[in-house]
Amino acid sequence: MKKIITLGIMLLFLGMTISSSTGIYLEKQSIKPLSSGNTLYVGGSGLGNYTSIQDAIDNASVGDTVFVYDDSSPYFENVVVNKSINIAGEDRNTAIIDGNNSGDVVYISAEDVVLSGFRIQNCGNNWGDAGIDIRSNFNHVSGNHILKNKIGIYLNSSSNNTITGNDISNNGVGIRLDYSSNNKIVGNCISENYSDGINLFDSSNNRITGNCIWSNSDGICLVWDSSSNTINGNNIISNNNNGVHLLDGNFNNISNNVICFNLYNIDLSSSNENTINNNMISNGYQRGILLRWSNDNIISRNHISSTKYYGIQIESGRNKIIENNFINNTEHASFTVFTSIGWGFGINRWDSNYWDNWIGLERPQLSKLPKRITGIFTRMIRIPIFVFAFDWHPAREPYDIGV
Repeated sequence: MKKIITLGIMLLFLGMTISSSTGIYLEKQSIKPLSSGNTLYVGGSGLGNYTSIQDAIDNASVGDTVFVYDDSSPYFENVVVNKSINIAGEDRNTAIIDGNNSGDVVYISAEDVVLSGFRIQNCGNNWGDAGIDIRSNFNHVSGNHILKNKIGIYLNSSSNNTITGNDISNNGVGIRLDYSSNNKIVGNCISENYSDGINLFDSSNNRITGNCIWSNSDGICLVWDSSSNTINGNNIISNNNNGVHLLDGNFNNISNNVICFNLYNIDLSSSNENTINNNMISNGYQRGILLRWSNDNIISRNHISSTKYYGIQIESGRNKIIENNFINNTEHASFTVFTSIGWGFGINRWDSNYWDNWIGLERPQLSKLPKRITGIFTRMIRIPIFVFAFDWHPAREPYDIGV
């Protein structure tokens, strides 16, 4: 955007030199169009500029660009985008669209909309009100500052959208997806939202990559059959509850993230057949990874360190815990076996993990001994029975796990 404005200023001075004899005032009217269509200007002091964003949208045609100056900001509007156009703000810190605490600030019903360069704030307080509400496909939302909304960005029954490079903070939920698939959430800063940073409800095949997610309630929360999503290469830090929380989600891939300083770093509740690998999981105030009613998951090649209580706690079965590093946790691992209420999960498999307290590290003559993991067997009686699982092939050195 700055390059475009710089080029526009150069053309402006050239235009003023050529047209000085006409006396026409050309300020803020010679910026290069952002697309092959026409450009409609909002605010500023150029001739024919619109005073409201909605008026410019209503008069635009498919493929046009609506360019919004910050001179007349804030724009107290509830903007409806019902045609495939580009809408660009001059500066995301100063080109402000304010919903005045009513409804959605920006509602997108058309496909192939590009929205960038705005500060979007103060939607209504009803459930579903959002800074940006998307009910269509193939849209691109980038480079905005979205704050003080019930939901920052809301995708409902929407697919193949790209959300990238936005600063999403101080909302109720940062980004929420309902019944939405094949979307990309890439390179956003999602912070200090009252509830979840990113929440997926019955949404599948989405890609969440390269985001910085910190100081929310849950960093990322997947619920109600949110399956086959990829969570990769994110920094998920200092969230007040879970770093990643899966509730009834299957076949998700969680890999190559830095997940640390959360109350619970990864919490799988009623979530089956997920793959969690190549994460740096450290400094959990309670646990690094919690599996509750979550079966047939693969936990592999994670660095799990410095958690206050458990590196990993499992209340589930048929999971594979393979080639992880367990270092400097108060308790590396624990598991619970329930049977009396139908939770006969089956046995978890522990294999080839590195344990910094394995006796074979200090005593080579005992290097063939397995690592014992202590668990609890309960039939809902008052006195638990301690049981044991074993890692039969503990690693002698920690794995080099790059994230």
